[in-house]
Amino acid sequence: MTKSPFTAFFLAFLPGVGHLYLGKVARGVLYLLSFVLVLVGGFFLALVEPYDANVYLFASLFFCLIIWVVNMTDMVVHLLRRQQRYAGADELNGIADGSEPARSESDRFHTLLLSMIPGLGHFHLGLMNRGVAFLIAFFGLGTMIVFLSIVTGQSGFLVFFGI
Repeated sequence: MTKSPFTAFFLAFLPGVGHLYLGKVARGVLYLLSFVLVLVGGFFLALVEPYDANVYLFASLFFCLIIWVVNMTDMVVHLLRRQQRYAGADELNGIADGSEPARSESDRFHTLLLSMIPGLGHFHLGLMNRGVAFLIAFFGLGTMIVFLSIVTGQSGFLVFFGI
């Protein structure tokens, strides 16, 4: 039974769970245990040392964020390599003879991954003008918010990053 790359990607938001779903037990256990141990260790140290609790909590959450980013990067790289491997095997077997049933799943998955940054998914689909418009609007708005926040000295403008 083949595992769905969509399911694996969304399960990877919990460190290690996506890897466990794909059968990569060592990676999954490594990411899951390191994330949980760092988080629990930080909270334990915050309880033991109440004077430095903020430092321990911040350090714990920072290292958990690093573990999460490494986990997600590993998952995306693994899924992209897996898709390329399957596409290459289909071409060698003669399946890619003009019809593209095997590529449609891969194209949807790549479009989903690229759509995390507005405009890149449109580039992948061949909609260049729409992709450029979204990309310029996204980065232009972000640059404008930072510039406005620096010029006025008001950090309240950074709230608009959430929008």
